[in-house]
Amino acid sequence: MNLQTHSNRVIRCAAMLFAVGYLPLVSNAQPTPILLRTVDTQLVAGQLESFSLDRGLRFAPDGGAEPVIIPARDLVELNPVRQEPPAASHADVLALNNADRLIGSVSIVGDDLLAIETALLGILRIPVERLTTWITPLGQSQDWKKRVAAFIDDRNDGKDRVLMINGDEATGVLAATPDGLAIESASGPIMIPMDRVVAAVVFSPETSHPDADRSQLAARITFSDESLLTVESLHWADGKVHLTGLHHAERIVDASRIARIEILRGRWEWLTDRSPISFEQTPTFAIHWPYQVNRNVVRGPLKVAGQSHRVGIGVHSRTSLTYDLQGRCDEFVTAYGLDDDSHSLADVTVKIIVDGQVRHHRESVTPGDLHGPFRVNTSRANHLELVVDFGKFGGVGDRFNWIEPAFISPPQP
Repeated sequence: MNLQTHSNRVIRCAAMLFAVGYLPLVSNAQPTPILLRTVDTQLVAGQLESFSLDRGLRFAPDGGAEPVIIPARDLVELNPVRQEPPAASHADVLALNNADRLIGSVSIVGDDLLAIETALLGILRIPVERLTTWITPLGQSQDWKKRVAAFIDDRNDGKDRVLMINGDEATGVLAATPDGLAIESASGPIMIPMDRVVAAVVFSPETSHPDADRSQLAARITFSDESLLTVESLHWADGKVHLTGLHHAERIVDASRIARIEILRGRWEWLTDRSPISFEQTPTFAIHWPYQVNRNVVRGPLKVAGQSHRVGIGVHSRTSLTYDLQGRCDEFVTAYGLDDDSHSLADVTVKIIVDGQVRHHRESVTPGDLHGPFRVNTSRANHLELVVDFGKFGGVGDRFNWIEPAFISPPQP
């Protein structure tokens, strides 16, 4: 949820940390103010004394409560209250196939190998096969912004593509050479100098690092410059964050440059990290509306009742999304509402169905309200179905958002 809208929950959520059995802890570390979310609470304000993936979080809730230690597996995200403001970016942006985003100056250092010099992490070397998109500083200008967004969204041909400064597109198999980019196209090889590139898309069926150990905790860090990095090891103490990330590179970053830490492979799993086993969409007219991940159904930002949201799924009525649970999830949690971009007459019926049983049902969902979050018991269940059905007026502008949907797995014994 939007952090500012939940400040009134902070004090009462703090007491829940003790109700779920977290242990008091004594520490003399230099604290950092944060807003914390666990699998059991929404947002809690307090002081981070230290944090690591293996030892957990040493946290003192505001309001005079005793410090506690919280296992990292039970955390969802940590949001420092104060960090450096983001600087205006006039740099290259690389998106990788594990959802990392790196911002800096790109050069080609070898066959199919890029180097990006970043302000916070130094120089990182990236194989071309790890890329999904590359946007140059020119591609982020107002003149190119809409064209680049449409270019990146067009990913259905299964080929690599390069958008050039003259507006042409080259399609084929992308390679990096010391002389620039090379595209092996149907008509032969095309050489593209670096200064002619506006953006590039690399076809990548991988959605995560192929070498990642899915049983090992990890963290995704959002930095103050809006770059993202997945790390396998992290230790935060005394205003410094020691981390090991891409290709086991070790870095030390000032804590003031951390904007968010999200725990991966813990008890909380975003629904957006899974693919449904079935998707059915029945439009009122002949227009088909695919579901959209982390944006609304018309590919805009997720916004409900004036609040913007980072995580969610945008759909249009009538829609059914079904997920395979394999009996491994204790709870499903979500909020929802019609996107602020919906028609004023939009009206839907919402159902959450677990193994054929309706566990949540609400009719006459209309624009202007955010409902939830709701928690639904999915213990030992095999299937979860999310249904957004027609309301009073059919499918008139029914642009619906599932907001921050997630599964919660059982605690470790």
